[in-house]
Amino acid sequence: ISEVEVYSLGNNVGRLGKASQSSDYSTAGLASKAIDGNADGSFGSCSCTKEQKDAWWEIDLGSEMPIDHVIIFNRNDCCPERLDNVSISLLDSSRKQVTQRKIGDAPFRSVLTFNPGSVLPEWQKKNYELIFASVTGPLTAISLSGPSPGIIESLKLERLSVSGQAHELKIVGEAKGKFSKKNPLIIGLEKPENFTDKDRLKISLVGDDVRVSITDNSSAVERKKVPEGRDKRLAHFRESWSGFKEQRSTLAAAKKSKSDLEGKAKVSMIAADEAKPRPTHVLIRGEYDKPGELVEPAAPSSIMTFSPDLPKDRSGLARWITDPKNPLAARVAVNRYWQMIFGNGIVKTSEDLGTQGRRPTHQSLLDYLAIDFIESGWDVKRLIRKIVTSATYRQSSKLTRDIVEMDPENELLSHAPRRRLGAEFIRDHALSVSGLLVNKIGGPGVNPYQPSVLFGRNAIGASNVSFTQSKGQSLYRRSLYTYWKRQIPAANMRILGADGRNSCRTRRERTNTPLQALVLLNDPQFVEAARAFAERTIREGGKSAEERIAFAFRLATSRKVTGKELRILLAEYSDRLAEFQSNKESAKAYLSGGGERQAPADIESAELAATAAVMSLILNLDESISKS
Repeated sequence: ISEVEVYSLGNNVGRLGKASQSSDYSTAGLASKAIDGNADGSFGSCSCTKEQKDAWWEIDLGSEMPIDHVIIFNRNDCCPERLDNVSISLLDSSRKQVTQRKIGDAPFRSVLTFNPGSVLPEWQKKNYELIFASVTGPLTAISLSGPSPGIIESLKLERLSVSGQAHELKIVGEAKGKFSKKNPLIIGLEKPENFTDKDRLKISLVGDDVRVSITDNSSAVERKKVPEGRDKRLAHFRESWSGFKEQRSTLAAAKKSKSDLEGKAKVSMIAADEAKPRPTHVLIRGEYDKPGELVEPAAPSSIMTFSPDLPKDRSGLARWITDPKNPLAARVAVNRYWQMIFGNGIVKTSEDLGTQGRRPTHQSLLDYLAIDFIESGWDVKRLIRKIVTSATYRQSSKLTRDIVEMDPENELLSHAPRRRLGAEFIRDHALSVSGLLVNKIGGPGVNPYQPSVLFGRNAIGASNVSFTQSKGQSLYRRSLYTYWKRQIPAANMRILGADGRNSCRTRRERTNTPLQALVLLNDPQFVEAARAFAERTIREGGKSAEERIAFAFRLATSRKVTGKELRILLAEYSDRLAEFQSNKESAKAYLSGGGERQAPADIESAELAATAAVMSLILNLDESISKS
């Protein structure tokens, strides 16, 4: 380590501390050398330990104080990789670790900021502009060296003509690096540049004091192309040496074959078990470096004993869960499907069927359905059919005063469930009655309408991710296929009660806000659905307005419209029709807003707009978005 600077409140307090290290390589490499203010990177300015495992260097600042920045200068005349992957820890007065950072490939100067609000101390290299007047012939490379080690931060080479016009010369590799007296920094050009006696060479650089010399030795450029490090050099020669030409061709063919095969096959990531599981210990007080008793995989014996015949891995756990003797798995599944259909589970706390949860309202029913579910081979479709064809489900959902007083939460199953549909069901219902719903099964997820700016701005761990809206039929697929990014579901679904999926939820809370009505009236998906519903009603619902409204009402609510309801909707239709007939531009603007689907040209715009306004009203009715 050449130098360590520790900044607190703008001051380098490292110079005032006391340095120590695990061992001293020699009297020339004492720990104090790293806080002596000399950061030139030569061995004489560095602290150095002996070769040993887990070597360390430490500075005691004498008391606790806020640390803003730590700057570490590496050795630059040899062996800079010795600081690769080094860890930097800050300790409190009790020597407990406050924070830790890690350096990967160690550069000459590493800046670690612990207080982003503080000002970083200035550290500037010198700027030089050198003009060579006596360069003639081909220029291949320049050599930079000095009596003491140094570093070049940046460098630019230009050829100046007689008129003063500058032409930048292209350099091989990076135009920066370290240099010393014995190991100069060679900067090579991509191709030799011929200079006449009237040309000038201009060198602009930022770095330490340096001696510059010019060479026409073409081997300097080739050496520049060869990377440092044994493994990197081997890789370089494998790619360039003519002796490996045949092997390179064979490897390229094999890679192409592999790529073609992967392109044809559907590849997905899997989680696999290790051939030899690593040992797991109870951690004393949760501290990772204090292992206690050795433990092995097992299942809660209070539920059911884990059979010794089962493998102690994920497949064993799956077989333990689905074992017919397991008293919990089938009951949890049955209760969840009952909750999906009735609104509440037989055990209301579907997230907790243990002692802390609610007791079943119908214990025998839960037991019967669970046993039947197991005996059917865990047939979900059969279970749902059994529930929805039962007399209990097919009851009327109409409430009487006696029912409200005796069974307000329907725990006695005195009536059929009546509740608002889930967010996905509301969208699918609107698309279905409008004729837009695409019933295609399977395929990739789709991106229907939603504010694209929210997709990246609110993303967890990937704020630069982009949202590309789907086109065509993908906009009208069932909500099951909507691409759902954690924390950012489609805005209309979130407002209608869907979760952000930040945590595991077994049931959604019932909500009722004005925003939900605004979504049904103004969201592009529902505006477009109302317009398509109007088109369907005009084409299929009959000739008169009364027939069409009755047709649409029956489709949306599953019942016939009453005379009073029909009169109200007809009055709304008449008002809107008169409004749009008197203002054709308003009708066109109404039909062009929301969604990609265009209004048909064969239906008069005022009639279609008025019908669409009534369809929007019908889709927003409580009966249209409720299950009863």
